[in-house]
Amino acid sequence: MLAVHFSELLGLADEIGMDRVVQLRQLINRFIGKHKRLEDAPVSWHQGYLILTLPGTSARGAAAAAQRLQQSLRKHEFALDEYHVCLQPRIVVHCRDPESKDTPRDLLTTALGVLKTDASKAPVILSARAESASSEEDQAARQCEASLALQLEKLVSQNNRDDILQTLTPAMSRLDEGLRLQLVDLLLEASLAHSRLASQ
Repeated sequence: MLAVHFSELLGLADEIGMDRVVQLRQLINRFIGKHKRLEDAPVSWHQGYLILTLPGTSARGAAAAAQRLQQSLRKHEFALDEYHVCLQPRIVVHCRDPESKDTPRDLLTTALGVLKTDASKAPVILSARAESASSEEDQAARQCEASLALQLEKLVSQNNRDDILQTLTPAMSRLDEGLRLQLVDLLLEASLAHSRLASQ
């Protein structure tokens, strides 16, 4: 769950009127609608806070989504008649403990509590639960990477070409083009280094 606070909205109501603030909320809804996934819940507002639920998303994924959303909102200028509004949102990331019986309302209350009490002024804040879950996910990812590295090292030492290709091909197909090109450069560099050694 992401809870977003726009501190500017309260002051804007006095400056441009509540009707335009309502319009601004609608513009924000549409803007976020273009950036969220289809499976994410519709944007909602609660006590002046924007709420976005990200079902099936890890704590790390939610934190990354919050960073992207915060940066996108901060760079965007919302046009309301003759007014142009820039926002500096703060976002809290909170997630459910699988072993708890927290209701959606409990999750919302905790997330808003973090936003109201956090004194860091950081643009993206992780609740204690999200911080813990993210740390656990980081540790699991490192263990997985270490296991994969050992597996590849074993396959290379055995010169098992078919298994090496079967292991690498699915991952290669999911990489973005930039990273694929970097890997191609590394492979070419390794080939050249091997050729130089062979010619000595």
